[in-house]
Amino acid sequence: MSLREALRVAAEREDANVADLQAFLRMPSVAAQNLGMQACAEFLAEHFRAIGCDHVRLVPTAGFPVVCAEVRGESDRSVLVYGHYDVQPPEPLEAWPHPPWSAHLENGRIYARGAVDDKGNFYCAVKAVEAYLQAGRRPPVTVKFWIEGEEEVGSPNLSQFARDHYDWLKCDGMILQDGGEASDGRTEFNLGMKGLLYLELSVRKNPRDLHSGKAPVVENAAWRLIWALASMKGPDDRVLVDGFYDNISPVTEAEMACIRQNAIPDQVLVDEFGGAPLKQGLTGPELFKTLYFEPTMTVCGFDSGYNGPGQKTVLPATAKAKMDIRLVPGQDPQDLLAKVKRHLVAHGFADIAVKTLGGAGLPAGRTALEAPVAQALLQAVTEEWHGRKPIIKPSVEGSGPGSIFSDILQIPWALTRFGPKEALMHAPGEYTEVAGYLRGIRTIIKFLQYFQDWE
Repeated sequence: MSLREALRVAAEREDANVADLQAFLRMPSVAAQNLGMQACAEFLAEHFRAIGCDHVRLVPTAGFPVVCAEVRGESDRSVLVYGHYDVQPPEPLEAWPHPPWSAHLENGRIYARGAVDDKGNFYCAVKAVEAYLQAGRRPPVTVKFWIEGEEEVGSPNLSQFARDHYDWLKCDGMILQDGGEASDGRTEFNLGMKGLLYLELSVRKNPRDLHSGKAPVVENAAWRLIWALASMKGPDDRVLVDGFYDNISPVTEAEMACIRQNAIPDQVLVDEFGGAPLKQGLTGPELFKTLYFEPTMTVCGFDSGYNGPGQKTVLPATAKAKMDIRLVPGQDPQDLLAKVKRHLVAHGFADIAVKTLGGAGLPAGRTALEAPVAQALLQAVTEEWHGRKPIIKPSVEGSGPGSIFSDILQIPWALTRFGPKEALMHAPGEYTEVAGYLRGIRTIIKFLQYFQDWE
């Protein structure tokens, strides 16, 4: 039986699989800094060729290349594996226990930027396919790898890629692997993503910074931008932009039932957030309903005037803020962009410039738990967690290209996580655990067989 043979090969090649992941993690690939991107893409393509994949190619985009590969399966069914080889910037470097590109192995942990997000996750699928090939067998289903290089900057070219390569991408189901377990030791099983619109607001009021004594008669750019931001959101956390909540798809009873069945204690979120206190009044299922299904508007950063040590009495000439809007189903990023601009003009802030970062934005995406690809992956995950079902999230608080999968390709999909609980994604010290990585390989080996068999 090919499943048993593939699992045997994976067990025999554990050391080699760990070494291969370390080699991959040692390749810098920061899209936001254009650091090592082409070299990392070429490294990945060469590895696909080395393990026996077909039709391996680097497909150029307006940004960084997409790495594509394919392995024909024993059946007519096919699955698409999505991942991204770009990673977050590693700074501040001094906060890392080991250099971010060292892939240092210590006490069962591999420390590296991208260890969990997303190299160490999607590589589980690469090694699962390799296990079948090393066993002298084709995988049970055809596997197509679709690995982009711009997820961490908003996937600005992925929609166009999906349209241009629609025929190749079409398949019976799609899987993603990203992130880590919840703090209670269960992994997650995700069926939706929020959308994302990232904005930069800026204003200039004077030709240069001035002595702050001039404040009675000269405008302060920092206050100007603060007032503009305050006009868009109230103390009760409600966004005040007219029409912001229009057309939002209601939460279904099936989605609420899923949340209730998960029975996640509030403390799990506190642990995952590093001890950050939760907002007052939110608890139980309503807490998670808000987390998964509420759109947000967040100030991510603010820059104006003097921020160095000590004091400097200065009246800032310019101010800049970065903010993100997380969208839920029914919201359109370009519609919200227009509404933000109209709001600023209507409230007397026509001098505030607004531009988008990371492309035109992504809508939210959602898929169905009943889809065979989701059920087959759920079976494999539950087995590898010794019968303990994962936390099934009908959507997640984070964003990604889910709308491309659901709306453009119209492929059912499911996402799971093979990283550890406190993986420190996007933070200094990101790491994965060898045991979890190897479990991920076994999970995908099983999934490929179950997906072929699922009626």
